[in-house]
Amino acid sequence: MTFISLKGFFREIFFAEAISLIDIFRLTRYYYPKKNPKIGFSKQEAYTAMVDISVDKELFFSNFKKNTRYEINRAKREEVVFKIENNLELFYQYYNAFAHSKQLEPLRYETLLKYQEHIIITKVIKDEIILSMHVHLYNKDIAILLYSASQFRDSDDNKMKNLIGYANRLLHFEEMLYFKNLGCKEYDFGGYAYNTNDEVLQRINHFKDSFSCVVQTRYIYTSWTLNTFVFVKKIINKLGLKTKKL
Repeated sequence: MTFISLKGFFREIFFAEAISLIDIFRLTRYYYPKKNPKIGFSKQEAYTAMVDISVDKELFFSNFKKNTRYEINRAKREEVVFKIENNLELFYQYYNAFAHSKQLEPLRYETLLKYQEHIIITKVIKDEIILSMHVHLYNKDIAILLYSASQFRDSDDNKMKNLIGYANRLLHFEEMLYFKNLGCKEYDFGGYAYNTNDEVLQRINHFKDSFSCVVQTRYIYTSWTLNTFVFVKKIINKLGLKTKKL
């Protein structure tokens, strides 16, 4: 599956069966190809957390940590509801409000648009209040979490904080069931901070570990042409000129 931005010049290719040698001469980045290139690309190692959803749902649910299973069931008792969301603009606004509250880099709407045909937006709500939203990139084999937002994470209301925690675990579980029904075999949490000393990232890892995920190594390949372009772009920026952001 291929996504093209920058007026067709910059190419991001996901889940490729093989890498085309002609892409050595293009502004191209491959994510998780099944076959690795021998020349023309730099290699970046990345870690991610995977859950096998090809097995029976009761089996992968039973593999979750006890507290995670409890919180999923608690969210159900609290009448938290899982839904698919089709409004791209709604997620864009929701995520950027969350990003602002957490002092994170905002999401560009153009970024969502380039993935539009290959993403699914999910949410969990209670009493019409959105507690959490996710965006996944997916194909027939795998669903990858791209973006996650919880608008009320900094709430001083401990009851609300707990509810959001329950709801977010339910959201992941319902997504696993949803993508399993679409035929996907793996649920990818979208990264794992392997051997990190950062306490925030350690907490995120702990959350993912509570689903009994398996940490895997993935590879990203960037063409020499794109590497050269990025290098030249940095020099131009240092000289005070402007180039279009990828």
